[in-house]
This record gives sequence, structure tokens and C-alpha cells, in this order.
Amino acid sequence: MRRVTATITGAGEDAARVPELLDDFARAHRLDADAVADMQVALDEILSNILVNGFADGRPHRIDVTLAVERDRLTAEVEDDCAPFDPFTVPPPDVGSALMDRRVGGLGVHFVRSLMNDVRYARVDGRNRLVLTKLLAVEDGGDGVA
Repeated sequence: MRRVTATITGAGEDAARVPELLDDFARAHRLDADAVADMQVALDEILSNILVNGFADGRPHRIDVTLAVERDRLTAEVEDDCAPFDPFTVPPPDVGSALMDRRVGGLGVHFVRSLMNDVRYARVDGRNRLVLTKLLAVEDGGDGVA
């Protein structure tokens, strides 16, 4: 397994490094562009939510993002030291009713879950840990490349 980690402390330029890091990682490992695009969108949503909601208390926080690739999967592990937040407690959005009648919130989590093949949450050692997994297209004899 190959991996790389970035740390975000809340500064805007910190968060802007993650898409670049994923692009560089994807190029280095010749990853499937569609899978990488889905991971980019999911990470953007997750990191935006943490920066807006988790950092709202005005205290310094740290987010660690670890990207890893195995033969058939790309994973992103996002850990933060913000208040506990389990995205699986967010009720699914009502996507069937008119936009004006819908409750605010929950659509981002729904969107992330629909883009990823697997999403797991745990509270570990006082930190939120979210693991996003996207399956990769694998060519015969390949190593996670498409």
C-alpha cells in the first residue's frame, strides 16, 4: 500500500493543498480519473463541513488527511480533533419533495455516501475518523491503474 498525509490547521491555503495532493498522488500512481474526481468532490464536502462546523468554536484544531492506494481501491482517512460528529446520525435528506419544502442540511453527507463505495466513521482517541473508500478500475495484471 502506498500512502501520503497532509495536515490542515484551518488556514485556507492548508485546505487548498488537499486537492493538489490528491491530483499529484493520482498521477504518480496512474489512478482512474473518474474515481479520483469522485474522491475530490467527497473530500471537498467533508473538509468544508469540518472547517465550517468543527472550527466554529474558535479554538485551534487539526485535520489529518491520509490518502492510500491498494490494488483495487483508493482510500482517504480524515481525522480531526473537533467535537464528536457521526455523519451517520444525520437523517437522510428528503430528495423527493420540492426544494422549498426540504429541511436544510444532510445533502452533503448523502452526496458523499453516494459517490463512495464505502464510508465508515469512528471516534478514536478523542478524534473523529472518517474513512472514504472508492473502488478503482483495475486492468488485468495492473496495480490499481486504469
